[in-house]
Amino acid sequence: MADNTVRSEDIIGVIYCGHSRLSVMNDGVILRVIYCGHSRLSVINYGVILRVSYHGHSRLAVMNSGDILRVIYCGHSRLPVMNGGVILRVIYCDHSRIAVMNDGFILRVIYSGLSRIAVMNDGVILRVIYCGHSRLAVMNDGVILRVIYCGHNRLAVMNDGVILRVIYCGHSRLAVMDDGVILRVIYCGHSRIEVMNDGHSRLAAERDQNDGVISRVIYCGHSRLAVMSSGDILRDIYCGHRRLPVMNGGVILRVIYCGHSQIEVMNNGVILRVIYCGHSRLAVMNDGLILSVNYCGHSRLSVMKDGVIIRVIYRGHIIYCGNSQPLVINDGVILRVIYCGHSRLAVMNYGVILRVIYCGHCRLAVMNDGVILRVIYCGHSRLAVMNDGLILRVIYCGNSRLPVIIDGVILGVIYCGHSRLSIMNDGVILRVIYCGHFIYCGHSRLVVINDGLMNDGVILRVIYLMNDGVILRVIYCGHIRLAVMNDGLILRVIYCGHSRLSEMNDCAIFSVIYCGHIRLLTCTLKLTPYRKSTRLSSDNHLVDGRTNRPT
Repeated sequence: MADNTVRSEDIIGVIYCGHSRLSVMNDGVILRVIYCGHSRLSVINYGVILRVSYHGHSRLAVMNSGDILRVIYCGHSRLPVMNGGVILRVIYCDHSRIAVMNDGFILRVIYSGLSRIAVMNDGVILRVIYCGHSRLAVMNDGVILRVIYCGHNRLAVMNDGVILRVIYCGHSRLAVMDDGVILRVIYCGHSRIEVMNDGHSRLAAERDQNDGVISRVIYCGHSRLAVMSSGDILRDIYCGHRRLPVMNGGVILRVIYCGHSQIEVMNNGVILRVIYCGHSRLAVMNDGLILSVNYCGHSRLSVMKDGVIIRVIYRGHIIYCGNSQPLVINDGVILRVIYCGHSRLAVMNYGVILRVIYCGHCRLAVMNDGVILRVIYCGHSRLAVMNDGLILRVIYCGNSRLPVIIDGVILGVIYCGHSRLSIMNDGVILRVIYCGHFIYCGHSRLVVINDGLMNDGVILRVIYLMNDGVILRVIYCGHIRLAVMNDGLILRVIYCGHSRLSEMNDCAIFSVIYCGHIRLLTCTLKLTPYRKSTRLSSDNHLVDGRTNRPT
């Protein structure tokens, strides 16, 4: 009879789902604890909390050498990350704030909503980003380096104590200054953009001022943005029904359109980038050819190189978000196609399909050198990955099955629901995992065989996996239990629902994962190796088939 004394120092891993807890211990301390819901997850190394993850109103703390290393908060909580006893990172959600510190100083702070984000280096604010009515300031060496404003606010960027950049949204204006004078001003809406040099304001092209040309003017809404250098428009950005041209050397360099407008970016007299929103289209060209085209809504997005479509992304009912399809072509052949819903996604290289992704009842195939390289199926579909004409990986969801094949034989098959998963090597089943009522997802069992006879005449993996006459791995779903053994000892046991999962190494539980309200009670089991007839009894004890007594 083995000693069943419970010793906390032997707990290596315990995972809890729901209100349960998961604890993993090594050297007598909790190594990992994961909590779901209002629970908490803590990971401890050498007696101190190493990692703690919280969901909801909980918090997650990660510590190293007795100091908090990382803490992540969701909701109104906050997440601090510390290194060397000082906060290294703090992330806030909603009205919270995120601060990242290095050497006792705030390094980064990100705010969501009405909050603000500050990033500091050497005790001074390095970056501050504001959302909504807030403002964003970035400082370097005690002075504001960058400030971005959203809404009616303004954005100021300073260098050496002077405003370097200011961006305005709405009716505000954006001023950029260098050496104490306004260098750039950008207006949104009905406002105008003024670019100043040497303290003088001007919006017209004058040869006698700054080479007589506007340096930069950006307009939003019905306004226009003109940036000129050497008598040519350097940049023009239009929002709404307007257009934004940016020219260099007398040609349009960049044009961005919002809504029904179009965005064109040109280099060397050809369109370099065109982005469309809504019913418009986005095209990016290089050397007279469309380089990128993005479509939103009912439009489509195509990217071309060397006169052929290199990328096409569709969103909505017409752009491969439903029955549509996005195409990506390289060298005249489809390079990428993404399908949503009942559509399919194909990626081709050199005239053959390189990648195809299917959602729902569709399938996803990825091919290389004329053969399917990867195929992923969702729902009742299947996923096949082939290399050199053979299926390399196939994943099934629902009632389907997923086989993985190498060298013409099934290497891995994963089943969900009532299906089963088998993995084969050298033509024999290497691993089979069952989910549901039939395949170890409930009252079923999982069988894995090696060399076609299990291994040394014993089952290698079935409800449990055996090696040299002992259970090597057993995975249970639902009310079933999963035991993994090595050299006659339980190596891993995973429980789903009201069951428990325990892992043992050297007669001690190595890992235990709980789902639901159950928790893992760790026991130190002195188990003697047992052979072929070893099995698991209904009362969670290992039973020797020769003596029919708990070991």
